[in-house]
Amino acid sequence: MSSPSARFYVHKVVRAKGNGQGNYNLSVYEDELVRLDGKWYFTSRRYHTIYQDAPEYRGAVIGVPQLPDQIRRLTFNRDVIP
Repeated sequence: MSSPSARFYVHKVVRAKGNGQGNYNLSVYEDELVRLDGKWYFTSRRYHTIYQDAPEYRGAVIGVPQLPDQIRRLTFNRDVIP
């Protein structure tokens, strides 16, 4: 029987202050999981870059809104089984 797995895609856009030079990266996490005592744990995690580019971004940086305190206080189980 195979173990549960998950796949998570990441789109990363970075722009340097001042000169507008940037980096675009499309990547994927591939995870293997196990459930012990009702909690999910990573047994392995792999990261693969699918596409990378270095465009010159000219758009406006708007920013991310501040999270409410009750959400910011939440913690997530990030345990990894060795």
